[in-house]
Amino acid sequence: MVKRPRWACGAKPVGTEESPLIFHCVSRVVDGQALFGDEEREYLRAFMRSQERFSGCQVLAHCLMPDHLHILLEIPPAPEGEITDDDLIRRVAETRGDDHADATAKKLTEARAAGDETGAAQIHANHTYRMNDLSEFMKTFLQRFTHWFNRTHKRRGTLWVARYKSVIIESGLAARTLAGYIDLNPVRAGLVEDPADYPWSSYGEAVFGKKAKGRESARQGLVRAWSGLPSNGYQREKWKQTLRNYREFLGLSERRITPAGTELGMPEGRDFGAMLLTRIRYFSDGVAIGRKDFVEGVFQAQREIFSQEREDGARLLRGNAKPASGILWSLRALSQDIGD
Repeated sequence: MVKRPRWACGAKPVGTEESPLIFHCVSRVVDGQALFGDEEREYLRAFMRSQERFSGCQVLAHCLMPDHLHILLEIPPAPEGEITDDDLIRRVAETRGDDHADATAKKLTEARAAGDETGAAQIHANHTYRMNDLSEFMKTFLQRFTHWFNRTHKRRGTLWVARYKSVIIESGLAARTLAGYIDLNPVRAGLVEDPADYPWSSYGEAVFGKKAKGRESARQGLVRAWSGLPSNGYQREKWKQTLRNYREFLGLSERRITPAGTELGMPEGRDFGAMLLTRIRYFSDGVAIGRKDFVEGVFQAQREIFSQEREDGARLLRGNAKPASGILWSLRALSQDIGD
């Protein structure tokens, strides 16, 4: 028996800059209704990006479908000490608007002038608890969009099915595999033949995005997902090579990865591109996905949520995910309905 993972409730496995916390999050519209047209998906992405800029988290990949969404989200460790007042005000403006940011700035200025450092620290704390946190990112992002959607469409009530799902993903091959799975979602659904033609995904935005700022954010996320390296700022020169590698990895290029090209993350004899065109439930219900030692580490860190009879954590991928079996592992064994 697997209980609800602790990180879904605020507590999280430990991550570092070298081994970041990355989550695949999925949220679905109530009753499977296809409620999101072009305008709704544009607003959905705008709210996602503003929350990204506020929180300090990074969206590595995303896909906004008519009835659900996928986000591959990196949660960096919180910085040591307070962020600067200017940084706090900038972030507050991203989600609360200029008026609220101005009011916060005024309160901070008054507290600093009066020598009230405790009061200034409390003003910071009123906002920073929502930064660098998975639950706060998803809750704020989804709630803000729900308020806009209900007001715009004159409706009331819940928009999303229960709580979003989250699966912890290892940096490296697992993260690039999940990024590809997310970007191929509209292809699997029969909406487009090439993911570049779907503008409400990280890949479509990165290739053909109309807004330069959004395009750069999408490219930065995919470069980060692909490289698996500590982020030292976006390096534009890496994008073209990442794009070639990514398309090849997904089976969208005429070139095929050779055994000598396994540094791209495609194990010899394994066709991940074909696998990712199928529905894989492990990626939304597997609890943790990565190499065997990574999954075992998550199991040990969250040992109390599993039955005492269970001796180890890593489980082989089966069904549609078989091409990745023995390379990537799941923390949860799915005995049936392995497709998603």
